[in-house]
Amino acid sequence: MRPTSGHEPTAVLPGSFQPYARAILDTVREPMLVLDEACRVVWANRRFFQTFQVAPDETVGALLQELGNGQWDIPELIRLVADLPAGDGHFDDFEVIHDFPGIGTRVMLLNARQIQLEDGSAQLTLLALEDVSERRLAERVVREREAWLDLTLRSMGDAVVVVGTAGDVTFMNREAERFTGMTMRDALGRDVADVIVLKRADTGNRIESPLRRALRDGAVSGLANDTLLVTRNGREVRVAGSGAPIRSATGTLHGAVMIFHDVTVHHRAQMALQQAKEAAEAANRTKSEFLASMSHELRTPLSVIVGYTDLLIENVSGPLADSEREILGRVRRQAAELLDLITAMLDLSRLEAGRLPLNPTDVRIEVLFDEIRQDLVWVVERSGTSCTWRAEPSLPLVFTDAGRLKVVIKNLVGNALKFTTQGGVAVDARARGTGVEIRVTDTGIGIPPQALALIFEPFRQVETTSGSAAAGTGLGLHIVKRLLSLLGGTIEVESVVGRGTTFRLWLPTRPDA
Repeated sequence: MRPTSGHEPTAVLPGSFQPYARAILDTVREPMLVLDEACRVVWANRRFFQTFQVAPDETVGALLQELGNGQWDIPELIRLVADLPAGDGHFDDFEVIHDFPGIGTRVMLLNARQIQLEDGSAQLTLLALEDVSERRLAERVVREREAWLDLTLRSMGDAVVVVGTAGDVTFMNREAERFTGMTMRDALGRDVADVIVLKRADTGNRIESPLRRALRDGAVSGLANDTLLVTRNGREVRVAGSGAPIRSATGTLHGAVMIFHDVTVHHRAQMALQQAKEAAEAANRTKSEFLASMSHELRTPLSVIVGYTDLLIENVSGPLADSEREILGRVRRQAAELLDLITAMLDLSRLEAGRLPLNPTDVRIEVLFDEIRQDLVWVVERSGTSCTWRAEPSLPLVFTDAGRLKVVIKNLVGNALKFTTQGGVAVDARARGTGVEIRVTDTGIGIPPQALALIFEPFRQVETTSGSAAAGTGLGLHIVKRLLSLLGGTIEVESVVGRGTTFRLWLPTRPDA
């Protein structure tokens, strides 16, 4: 803009102000103007021209209110400048918000100082313009974040208490006010020990606040499970939570924050659950003891029935007709199956009651195989399939309970025979690591993938290809796994539907292997 007074633009300061003023003002990073008594621009520093993207001939000699697009035509500003008293008159932080050409909307803080030259040749006003747009934006962001944080903390379902480095309360949300029975106004500045009163539920002894520990140790500190908070009116609330130090990005400690919540209902539910669990365990022990007792009582007469049936079949009481022998064979098989079922129930009840004794000795696997093969002769014959046994030469002795291991292998072989109609069953043993691996492999119907994770659970039965479950109680494999665990061993299974199944069990040669 050209000056309207007819004066030519100039950058020359009058009188004794000229020698040093220009050098000083041109080095300042803030835009500056020098105005005369009529608010006409006498001089502007380089920063002014750079900031507002104007030329000297558009600025020097023009009235302040005529600069640019009239952004400085502010009556209050003109009045402030005009009314400055001679000598030391000044004003500070006059804020101007304007959309400036080329640089957009800016927030400027104006500071003015009245200058009286020593020779009296002129009375000038030095006007400094500070761009605080970024600062104002940052301040607004901080205010918004503080408001958001305050709203968040106040809206939280958990109680929040913040303290300074001296342990004095600086903030409490509504939930903390409800817990303690004290408003934030009452709590501000007070020592946290007077606001958050904690004690142990079992002893009643007062305990240190996690806030204090967080300030002292500089680390997160939690509340014990049996902590009670004593409210202002003496009510006790079971709480859980933790305290943590508050640090700046540079690691400076600014205080600590504690977040806690009421766990009374949860604690009551836990106690009720524990009592129910103990009652169920007691009932289960009683049931297991009863089953163990009943199973033992049932085995005796059944063993007698099986024994006398065997004597009859062996013609001890005289020759039998074929029809009589067939009937006794059926009786013998059914009694044997019932005896196996009762034995399984007895083993399971003893396992659950923790009353299954072990009698470990040094066992030769090849000898054990021979004994089991003799025990299962009639089972193999009835199945109509073959069963081969092989033990690797020079197998190490296994220190284990031979009787329990027999139960394991008999169960696996019996299952394999039950589900194999073509091909056969193979049992082999070999050394592996610090123990012996025994594999029971069949060429039967196999186990579906979805059933593999369930077969060791009690009363689970694998469905056959026809969709029906196989006969049995579903206890065999469960007992196998429980017994192996008792013996210190493991079991794995691999199966392909229609091609067969392999069970791999492993036993250590010594209990500590």
